Amino acid sequence: MIDRARYIARCEEFESRYSGFTLIELMVALGLSAIISVSIMMISSQARMSYDETVKKVDVYNRFRYAFRSIEEDLQNWIPTSDMEFYQDGTGRNASLNGHWDPGEETQDSRDQLGPGARDGGVYDNFDEFAFIEQGHYKSREPQQKDEKVHDAYRIYFQTLTYVGGAMRLANVEYALVDPRLPRRNGSLRRPEKIRQPKHVADLTLVKTVRYFHVTPDMITNVNKVPSRRTEVEVATNVTDFRLEYAADAAMRSRRSAKLTLYTPEMEFRSPVEKAVRPEFTRRDRVFRKRFGYGSVKLGVRYPRGTAYPGIRGDRNIGSGAGDHKPTRFGFQGDPTMQFSQLVPGDKIYVFTEASRAGGGGSSASTTLRLIQFPSGDYTVKANMGGLLEFDEDIDSTNWNAQTQSGLLYKAAYLPAAVRITMRIVDDKGENPKTLQKVIWIRRRNR
Repeated sequence: MIDRARYIARCEEFESRYSGFTLIELMVALGLSAIISVSIMMISSQARMSYDETVKKVDVYNRFRYAFRSIEEDLQNWIPTSDMEFYQDGTGRNASLNGHWDPGEETQDSRDQLGPGARDGGVYDNFDEFAFIEQGHYKSREPQQKDEKVHDAYRIYFQTLTYVGGAMRLANVEYALVDPRLPRRNGSLRRPEKIRQPKHVADLTLVKTVRYFHVTPDMITNVNKVPSRRTEVEVATNVTDFRLEYAADAAMRSRRSAKLTLYTPEMEFRSPVEKAVRPEFTRRDRVFRKRFGYGSVKLGVRYPRGTAYPGIRGDRNIGSGAGDHKPTRFGFQGDPTMQFSQLVPGDKIYVFTEASRAGGGGSSASTTLRLIQFPSGDYTVKANMGGLLEFDEDIDSTNWNAQTQSGLLYKAAYLPAAVRITMRIVDDKGENPKTLQKVIWIRRRNR
């Protein structure tokens, strides 16, 4: 007969050696496994999302960096000129060799595959004498927005030294926000000012358009047949806003503080720093345009005529020996609306008469008239005394009989002290917008 106590002990030993998990233990184990798996998936998903967001930010900031670097290099090489477009000196009707553009001297560009390029550079169907900043806007409805939003679509057109065609060249450069999806106008990419509701604001692109003369040996024998070239460079994609503000030298000099005061064309139109260079408002395009220049040679442009005030002796080599030489001065005396406030020592101004503009003729009478009139030409500003300019070049006024020379025409380009660029870029889906600003100093000097 088997011992009962011994039998129970053997059963307990067998059960402890060969028994499995209970249902509760299995459920607990499965629950813990699920929690750990979900945690790992969440951590991996968050890490992936964080990685994707970082890649998007790096991509956007790379676009910002490239765009700002391109604009900064071009703006710092900005060349103030009163003859922006391409022309052939002396080829126009009644034009003379004066080193400046006269109506009729435009260089036609009929062989450009992209369309007209020289005459239709900054403003269509217009010869631009000065650089300008144009203020434009467009409306759109962005993702997850119920109301329309107004976006900035500025553009800037100026002459500079830029790298194009494998070399540094003197060229006309335009930065503008365009919509590549739209059909071209006159061969150029269209800007989105006319678009009321673009389907995708992320499709807009900041484009740099470069126009330049490709100098070749053919220019020696066929000067009038050499066309200008035009190149379009994609600076940054997915740009929804491009804003330009500039610092006016006159406003900065009028304040003793070092605070930088920036204007948009619309702001200066309503409160002009100087009325003579007040921005214009074009009703057809509904844009404000700021031109960086005084005067013009265009027949339809009206502006105040200047006056030359003779000194005791106009030519320093004719002096009486008593040290009584006083330089000739040109400008406006007692006119608060015209002060040449943007011109500083070293700037150039082209002063000319109606006779020199029309060629002057060849008769002895016209030659005598030119001798007693103001000698047309380019002059370097030495000082600006409340609207009266004094030049480095001496002017012979001995034939003026101490009479002032009124009704003089002029044109002069100038630079803004600084430009602030504001850009807004989104990702390819039109989301995650980023906005950055950069102030670019163009003209530094002691104030």
